[in-house]
Amino acid sequence: MSAAEKEKSYWLRSGLFSIFEKGSVFLFGFGATILLARFILTKEEWGVWALFLAITSVVEVSLIGLNMNGLIKFSSTAKDKIEYAEIHKAAITLNVILSFILIVLLHTFSNTIGTFFESPEIVTMLRI
Repeated sequence: MSAAEKEKSYWLRSGLFSIFEKGSVFLFGFGATILLARFILTKEEWGVWALFLAITSVVEVSLIGLNMNGLIKFSSTAKDKIEYAEIHKAAITLNVILSFILIVLLHTFSNTIGTFFESPEIVTMLRI
């Protein structure tokens, strides 16, 4: 097997693993949603769960956007492996700091969020 064939095989295998991983995450998530909505949660509990998912999704997308934009920008211009490692170390540090800040903010404002949405259950969910 030539080097070109090995590289082609590597990318094909990597692509298939990625497709299977994304597909299984989708199927399990969809299945869990069906189970929760149909058999486990009441309409009120489902509404609280949807609200919780909406809030945490916005927080997660914000965190990813703040961190990944700079990581991709600076990783693509790294001159060597040492600079590349330093960029990733800074990204991890920034991610931990931003995560901690967002956790504190969610915990601090959970009562306000619960009052705003008239949902006392969301307070406990946001604090966990």
